[in-house]
Amino acid sequence: MLISAEQQRLKNSVDWNDKVKRTYILGWLRKCIRSRRFGQQLAAVMNSYEALLINDKTGLRVTRLFDRIYGCITEFRQLSSTYTTTSRRDISSVLGTLTEAGYHVMQGEWLDPVNSGGLLFMPHGDWVESFEPCCTHSETGEQVLVDTFYKRGIVLIQGTREADIRLNADVNLKPYMMRNININNTSSVNFMMPTEMSLMTQYVSFDN
Repeated sequence: MLISAEQQRLKNSVDWNDKVKRTYILGWLRKCIRSRRFGQQLAAVMNSYEALLINDKTGLRVTRLFDRIYGCITEFRQLSSTYTTTSRRDISSVLGTLTEAGYHVMQGEWLDPVNSGGLLFMPHGDWVESFEPCCTHSETGEQVLVDTFYKRGIVLIQGTREADIRLNADVNLKPYMMRNININNTSSVNFMMPTEMSLMTQYVSFDN
């Protein structure tokens, strides 16, 4: 839908504005909805998009939202093509960013941390193959971790709760597997959603 709208914008750049874009996407959606070619879940998403378009007569708010979603799609494609494989340099970059964000990073050998505010432990100490384990603990949540890895073309797959490692009353390590972003092209494994990318897979509203 959004790719089609972008192609249409390039063809009609002089006359393209929010209202024209709204009209084009609404027409595209209604045509698809009438065709009944899509499954129930995708059809429900299309209906939610249609409702957003109907409630925004000027197209200002809805096109801003769709532009943001299109940006997420574009970023995913760029990351997929840029990081076709994951290198030691990519991992080092991620670990440096996390260290700057306040994480205590350990590689290879476990040492009791000075504090438990934010912790990332990589048992192998480096990226050896395309599928590597790590464990983490963070009092501020895991989204920073997910988003930071994603920016270097790496997605995280969360382990089961039964695999958690309880160090003490305050520290509970959660296990993950790290995988190159292109896993999604060849596998049905569900990875943890980066903040922006989640917009592509959920019902959206003007508040997203």
